[in-house]
Amino acid sequence: MAELTVRETQAGEAANAEPRAARRGDVLFLLLEGQDTRSGGARIDLEGISEITIGRGAPRAIRHDGSTLRITLEDPQISSRHVSITRAGQAFQLRDVGSTNGTFVGDERVSERLLDETVTFVVGSAAFRLASNFATFDPPRAITFGHELAGRREGVASLVPAIADGIAALLRIAAADLSILVQGESGTGKDVLARAIHRVSPRAAKPFVAVNCASLPDTLVESQLFGHARGAFSGAVRDEPGFFRAADGGTLFLDEIGDMPAPAQAALLRALETREVIPVGSTKPIPVDVRVISATLRDERALRPDLLARLAGYRFALPPLRSRMHDLGLLVAELLERLDATGTVLAPEAVRALVQHSFPLNVRELGAALKSANILAASGKVGERTVIARKHLSLFNRDPGASAEPLTEAAPSAPQAVRRAPVADETRRADLLRHLGETGGNISEVARRMNSTRAQVHRWSQKFQIDLESFRRDEP
Repeated sequence: MAELTVRETQAGEAANAEPRAARRGDVLFLLLEGQDTRSGGARIDLEGISEITIGRGAPRAIRHDGSTLRITLEDPQISSRHVSITRAGQAFQLRDVGSTNGTFVGDERVSERLLDETVTFVVGSAAFRLASNFATFDPPRAITFGHELAGRREGVASLVPAIADGIAALLRIAAADLSILVQGESGTGKDVLARAIHRVSPRAAKPFVAVNCASLPDTLVESQLFGHARGAFSGAVRDEPGFFRAADGGTLFLDEIGDMPAPAQAALLRALETREVIPVGSTKPIPVDVRVISATLRDERALRPDLLARLAGYRFALPPLRSRMHDLGLLVAELLERLDATGTVLAPEAVRALVQHSFPLNVRELGAALKSANILAASGKVGERTVIARKHLSLFNRDPGASAEPLTEAAPSAPQAVRRAPVADETRRADLLRHLGETGGNISEVARRMNSTRAQVHRWSQKFQIDLESFRRDEP
């Protein structure tokens, strides 16, 4: 596995480079290659490009030929001459040039399509997105390949320039000893990011200890964090060091810090200020040397202001997957590598389904879907390759007639009745995120789908800490 160093950024530039000025232009993303899931996608600046051709060929190549961009992929589902895209004023005109398997926008097979906005289209088992007026730092006509990005194997790379610059700045901070607060929705990869920060920090040779604060019982938080002395309470049969001392010299990752009860927050603040802990049942302070990375998906108002000031030496917002779909190929490559399934390929209908999904549960949802799909598809290998079809992806195989709400047993007084239990918050949140993603943040349509009102949708979004603006179709 490649090692990420603090002297690298996403484009391999010096880590102490000055912030770059963005410009806006047309950019083509190769989102995902079903036949080569290891590639990690690509980003291609289209300034000065008047035509794009896509076809089958070997070896795989993306190259300029004058004002023409020629893309050839080793994909048997792609015809030798498949698609031609020509500039038409401020937009592009897509034309299928008689391919065998067609060109798709969504689930619609198209022969021609005006690309006057950000549009995702699928050619064979390769998905592309043409983004207009996109914020980029690239020089004109630059080509950036996902598999070449520094940090790709650590899960901290991005083909979205604004996100990549943010990660590069974060890795520079990692070289210092500042505390870091990571904010992001559940499933976005906060733990992966925290581990990457630790690996590139001067503390890399020391322990990394991860703690989910939401899982700690209120009565045991302090003994878990700071340790306890033998006999401190019933069941304390020996001295325990606690998480702080276990991480001494290294990094302590406090996930879901917003769920920590107020008394424990006060004790944590004291430990951070004095750099020492007092085990439960003891009066003797013990020095500790830890770097704290914390993460939360909750409103930071749940934290004491003085504790927040200590934890947030540097803040980093980890975007949800729906806001970084340009990185789908990078994420698929990384997740399949973790499964030791780099030879797995995706069928065209599976690619089309993935690029249309809003992933309300983020990268965790994508990872779980690929893991189960790879197991199901392995029994039907084609030669030496495992081919994931749409039917293998559990995301898209839910019975549309089945209720999303759990059922409870009937009350004894009404044996024929079946009563619905209240919908769990997590289910409600997932449904809300899914509808927001599918409608591009159209509140009226979301309310209609959920048989509710616009006001209720806004109340739910506040309750679940969902940023409605992030669902707008505008590109970064």
